Amino acid sequence: MAGYRSIFSCSTHRNLSIAALVWALFQFILPAPEPITKAGMGVVGVFFATLWLWCTEGSGWPSLLCVGMMGTTGICKSSELFSKTWGSEMVPFVVACFLPAAGTPGASCLCSSSRF
Repeated sequence: MAGYRSIFSCSTHRNLSIAALVWALFQFILPAPEPITKAGMGVVGVFFATLWLWCTEGSGWPSLLCVGMMGTTGICKSSELFSKTWGSEMVPFVVACFLPAAGTPGASCLCSSSRF
């Protein structure tokens, strides 16, 4: 596609690939030691992958990705996980309202409308 630019840089792609490999290593490849279950190994993999992304990319979208990836471990259903994480249906609505403002440098229209 001509003129297509990714919103992620090459380093973000690399760090996301490393995090996916760490998660897959714990989720599918490494055997679980005796007291830890297979789901527990998946949670450990999500934790280390998220820790890597927090150190290299920041805490915003990796934290949301962590909540989504917990649903792949089998500890609970994804719908239960999101309801337990967000608490109320108002929280994701407010977060979704603030996302466009986070992407605008300076947020000039929001700053000028807040003066009234």
